[in-house]
Amino acid sequence: MITMKPADKEGAVVVLDMCDYVAEVHKHLNGTMSYKRIAKDPTDDIAYIIKITAQEGLALGYINSKTFDFLCRSSSRIPVFCCLPKRHKRLSLPPLHPIVSGNNSVLEPLAQFYFYLQDFVKESPPYIRDSSHFIQLIENTQVSSQPVLVSLDVGSLCTSIPHEDAWRTVQHFLDL
Repeated sequence: MITMKPADKEGAVVVLDMCDYVAEVHKHLNGTMSYKRIAKDPTDDIAYIIKITAQEGLALGYINSKTFDFLCRSSSRIPVFCCLPKRHKRLSLPPLHPIVSGNNSVLEPLAQFYFYLQDFVKESPPYIRDSSHFIQLIENTQVSSQPVLVSLDVGSLCTSIPHEDAWRTVQHFLDL
């Protein structure tokens, strides 16, 4: 048996052996700390947490009633997990890129609100658009005679930001 999946880039369609695809998907689901088996569908619990948090934001004046209604709208679809082949990495048995599609799920309004907030982030002084923007910002900076170059890659940044700091930052930029 075969399965056909869209490649994660280039708009191509990749034909894979179904057994190979399923084995690779199981490696993603069973081999990392990213996923864990759960006993029940958490949608209702997540919706409750969103509602309580949005009520707090509404009470504190961080969001208005229209935003509250948007964040708390009802959805019933469970997010779907799949993997897309990274065809640009290797043509024969390409590695798979895990995707969780949250379209029409309880989390979709939060994702849309997050993207809305990105416009405010782009206006904040610490925002760096890309490497060229960074170079533009530092091109006139004086460097000591023995500089130390530091590079980092941030993973899971949003999960490590304290909620109070995030609320204050969002409120600040919404007030501008």
